[in-house]
Amino acid sequence: MGAMSDIPPTLPPVIPVTEPRMPEESPILGPGGRAPDLGTPTSRVVALVVVGVLYAVLALAQNLAPYLMPREGQVERKPRGGEVAKLLLLFEEAFRRGGLPSTGQFPSVAAGQFASSDLHPADQLQSVLVLGETDSPEAALGWLRAVRSGEDLETRLERRVLGEPTEEGPEKPATDAWAEVEGEDGPTVDPDAVADAETMEVLYSSGLGSLTTEQVARLRERYGWLGDLATTLPDSPERAALYDDIPWAVALILLVMVVFFVAGLGGLTMFIIAAVMFFGRRLERRFAPPLPGGSVFLETFGVFLAGFGLVHFGVGVLSGSIKDERTLLLIALSAQWVLLLTIFWPRLRGVTWRGWREAIGWYAPRGVWREVLAGVAGYFAGLPLLLAAMVFTVVLNMVVQALSSGPVEPPQNPMVELVANGDGLVIVLFLSLATVWAPIVEESLFRGGVYRHLRARFGAFVCAVLTALLFAFMHSYGPLLVGPLVALGFTFAMIREWRGSVIGAATAHCLHNSTIMVLMLVGLKAMG
Repeated sequence: MGAMSDIPPTLPPVIPVTEPRMPEESPILGPGGRAPDLGTPTSRVVALVVVGVLYAVLALAQNLAPYLMPREGQVERKPRGGEVAKLLLLFEEAFRRGGLPSTGQFPSVAAGQFASSDLHPADQLQSVLVLGETDSPEAALGWLRAVRSGEDLETRLERRVLGEPTEEGPEKPATDAWAEVEGEDGPTVDPDAVADAETMEVLYSSGLGSLTTEQVARLRERYGWLGDLATTLPDSPERAALYDDIPWAVALILLVMVVFFVAGLGGLTMFIIAAVMFFGRRLERRFAPPLPGGSVFLETFGVFLAGFGLVHFGVGVLSGSIKDERTLLLIALSAQWVLLLTIFWPRLRGVTWRGWREAIGWYAPRGVWREVLAGVAGYFAGLPLLLAAMVFTVVLNMVVQALSSGPVEPPQNPMVELVANGDGLVIVLFLSLATVWAPIVEESLFRGGVYRHLRARFGAFVCAVLTALLFAFMHSYGPLLVGPLVALGFTFAMIREWRGSVIGAATAHCLHNSTIMVLMLVGLKAMG
């Protein structure tokens, strides 16, 4: 960093930092307690300015870019949401094959997710395919007429759930106004949605044999698994093969049940224990903040931000010459591993290996496994906070959508998109980043260096909130979805304060990401 030119050539000795209860681990102490970290007032000011500018630019780019990018064209857009409908119909078939009673709830939910006037016309038509498979051709045609006549689909769904009769719209609308979407020059009719509706009308009024080869190909190409289901004969081997993913769907149900049971029971138990110990003043804090001053760990965060920006800028430049998306993605994922080196910046500034480990928190005076178990316990204790943040996020998105003039489409979870579209090597690389790179690098930076630097001046709660916010907005989830990340960051910081070591926070981070990855992979396999 250019700011390092202000640092005098002769640097003060590095002061190793450990637990205040164990003076043998910290043989060199400054006047009145622990010495400040390495760095001068000038280097601290320069580092603060550089970090502030870089973080503002990167955080805004990460979170606002999806909103500022041109909206996807709505004309001839493929329908969305069929993967969830597939999963629900797999559940229904699994119940049927297992001889278990079914109330038809899964098909109702599958059809109901498309019963909204705010959805794209092609999305709404997916309910027609669901009803054609799970109910009858007549029910499918009734829903198709409702879509084409502009009927209130939400009201129709409520009547259907309650078993009330529904008033059918005209058999053929006078215009194709129902298929209007936003085009480049204003509202325009989506020709693909109109063609889809005409094909479905032939299918459910005259039968599969009345469809042309082109019409069959249209439904299969545009509607994926639902289109395949609608265009295969009952009791055919091709139809049976469409349900080959039932074991994955069942595995997902069982896995979710186990996760919710363990997380609910363990989280509530550990939260109560932590609360009792905290308010009973029996929860000993082992983090030892340094004296105010120094800049080396703030510099480390700045070096990481600079490297992060360079990696993304470099990938953007390469995208102009490398047209193969897979190759570009592999380069981007591999390059991120280089950022691991940035956490060792203090070593280049003269910090000893022992001093670096103790200051960042990569040490375990009571044993590594004790810190690992503390991380697991701390993660479970923080689950109620994570659940509250998730509920708040859902409510916030509902409020924003209710106040907006049209449907709000927040940025998609980048993890889901990446894993869903990647091949084996891409998935392995991404899993390694989520379960190894992130716990090491992000904990070394946010709960290690940045938390330590702030803790010299502020209390634990303030530092936990600040580092949680910094951590959350460095991810590209968008401002409406960062609530759970803030909760996680706060929990990890509290583990760091409690243990002194960062090993527990890294363990909790790894545990969370690993659980999400397993659920995601099994779910995507079932829905793929």
